[in-house]
Amino acid sequence: MPVYIIKCPNCEHQFKGLVMANTQEPKEWVCSQCGSRQAKPIFQYSSEHPWKILTEQVVHVAAALANNKILHNLGFLLKIYID
Repeated sequence: MPVYIIKCPNCEHQFKGLVMANTQEPKEWVCSQCGSRQAKPIFQYSSEHPWKILTEQVVHVAAALANNKILHNLGFLLKIYID
C-alpha cells in the first residue's frame, strides 16, 4: 500500500494519503486544509501496513517494560528533575 506525501500549491499544506491495496490512485487529491483540488503528491513510499508497524512498536515497548528498562530510565529522569 503506497503512502503519499501530498502538498497543496494554494496553502502549502502537506499531508499524507494512503492508497489501499487493489485500488487506484485518485485522479485528483483534495487538500485537507483549504479544500483545493490542486494538491499533488510530492513523495511516495511503500511500506508495511501501518497496523503491522504499530504492533511491532507495541511489542518492543512491552518487552522493554518487562525488563524494566523504560521504568528505570523514567525514574532516573524524574530524579534528575526533582532533585
